[in-house]
Amino acid sequence: MSDAHAMGVLAGMGIFFVLLIIPFLIAAIFYCIALQGTMNKLSPANKPFEGALIWLSFIPILGGIWHLVYICMLSSAIQKDYQAAGQQNDGALPMAIGIAVCSVASVIPLIGMLAALVGFVLWIMYWLRINAYRKTLPVGGLTAIPA
Repeated sequence: MSDAHAMGVLAGMGIFFVLLIIPFLIAAIFYCIALQGTMNKLSPANKPFEGALIWLSFIPILGGIWHLVYICMLSSAIQKDYQAAGQQNDGALPMAIGIAVCSVASVIPLIGMLAALVGFVLWIMYWLRINAYRKTLPVGGLTAIPA
């Protein structure tokens, strides 16, 4: 391999990093901010843990598992918060479970690409839904609203 060819490969890897990895990392940071903000707004009785624990999802390998646990627990807590206020809401739990199923199925040969694509779409839909909860839930959860 000549020096010019090696430099071309290195430049290609740099462009790949800048165009794909950096935007994904920025999106993941904003996603985690939305999850943390939503968890922090829930009532203490329904909050399974502190919102800042979402940042553990940046730990390689185990972080992916933690992310799936976190979103399912967050959705369940939102659902409980609405139930405590006498309202019905799924808390985006079906989407969270769909993301978890697609994440696991994405490692299966042949159907993995389709599962990853569906999981990506569900991730965007979940993010939008959680962001809406973050904007509409009062601090302290729905039970904090005086009757």
